[in-house]
Amino acid sequence: MYKAFEYRLYPNRDQHRLLLSCLAESRRLYNEMLESVKAHYEETGMFLTRYDLSYRFKGRGGSPGSEHVPQSTVQTLADRLEKALKRFFHRRERGQKVAFPRFKSPKRWHSIQLRQYGRGRDAYLDPDTGRLRVPKKLGGRLKVKQHRLLEGMPKTAHLVYRADGHWYMLIVCDLGDAPEKRSSRAGP
Repeated sequence: MYKAFEYRLYPNRDQHRLLLSCLAESRRLYNEMLESVKAHYEETGMFLTRYDLSYRFKGRGGSPGSEHVPQSTVQTLADRLEKALKRFFHRRERGQKVAFPRFKSPKRWHSIQLRQYGRGRDAYLDPDTGRLRVPKKLGGRLKVKQHRLLEGMPKTAHLVYRADGHWYMLIVCDLGDAPEKRSSRAGP
């Protein structure tokens, strides 16, 4: 069972600028990946997998024009596109009316996913300083308001830019096996 914990971030001006740059560049990379998938399908009749996309776009995190996108975020973009394609095919098989995944505009792109959570990884909520450690391309150490403790084993983190103009952090935690449901009847 998974649970997401949400905390408000308080980046300074430079960190806010870096986060917005990463958000815009990651959207551009996602759209480039989608364009590659469409072009490859038109040429071969087959879709690219997330592994193919990760290989084709390897090194794009940090490349000119993408200097604010960590490499692990490029991998999560490939995962995100593959999931969108799987949902498309699943719904089409069920006979539902569904459109092919579309290119994302700035109004439809609000989050940066960081793949690995933990000390020395992409994201880590440092209990000593009360700051979120992220790659330097995203600002290094971000001030966070942690109003409750995490439960379970943290897996991934998402940095989300909401319509209110503030940044939030969502940490997805694995709580282990779901508790068994108890019978509503009493007695044997």
